[in-house]
Amino acid sequence: MQFGQPVIAKPAKGLRVRKEDGTYLPEGGDTVTHSSYWARRDKDGDVTLSELPKAKKQES
Repeated sequence: MQFGQPVIAKPAKGLRVRKEDGTYLPEGGDTVTHSSYWARRDKDGDVTLSELPKAKKQES
């Protein structure tokens, strides 16, 4: 994962994690921009970060 790319951040079970704008991350997770803020939350075990699913190519 590279900084600046969208990722899915999901809080660890039982935790309420604030986003950078001060609002809380929903329990089911949310799409956020990968940054040092989210890298620290991941390192601390507060969230799990995952890449967005790849879009399937449409065949014509």
